[in-house]
Amino acid sequence: MHELIVRDALDACFASWPQQSWIAFRCPKCSAVNHLKVWDGSLAEGDLDGVPGPAFIIKRRLRLDDFHVRARERDIELRSLDLQWTIPAMSAGK
Repeated sequence: MHELIVRDALDACFASWPQQSWIAFRCPKCSAVNHLKVWDGSLAEGDLDGVPGPAFIIKRRLRLDDFHVRARERDIELRSLDLQWTIPAMSAGK
C-alpha cells in the first residue's frame, strides 16, 4: 500500500464488517484493496485471515485523538473532529 493520510483511506472505504470492526478500502493511488480495524482512538492496517476463524493480522497501528467508532448491524460510523464517514456492512451473500 502506498503511504496515505488517514482521511484519504477513510474516504476510499466501501465495505465494513461491523461485528469485527473491519473496513475495506481501495487505495486511490494503486487501486489495491486494503483492510483496517477501527477502535475508539485508533485504527490499524492489516490483513484478513480465515484460518481457523476470522482474524485480523495487524501490520501497523495509529493512535488518533478524537477518533470515535460506532459499529451497528448495517454499517460502521466513524467520526473525527468535524469529519464523519458511514461505511455500509458487507452483506452475508456477497
